[in-house]
Amino acid sequence: MARLKAAFAELNLTDDQKAQIKHIRWTVTDRQERRQQILAVLTPDQKAKLKQMIQEHRNSGGAAPASS
Repeated sequence: MARLKAAFAELNLTDDQKAQIKHIRWTVTDRQERRQQILAVLTPDQKAKLKQMIQEHRNSGGAAPASS
């Protein structure tokens, strides 16, 4: 959970996006559906940055992403 919050912090979400994602996290129980709905909230640039962060996380052997 902490890693997810750190990742979202790096995406510079708007207050509206934060509220939408919070609502999705509380109401959608299916993981795949939740993931799809959250991705739908992100801008194309945010999706690209998230994809890059996930790839870096995988390449580092699962270590937590570095914060700036």
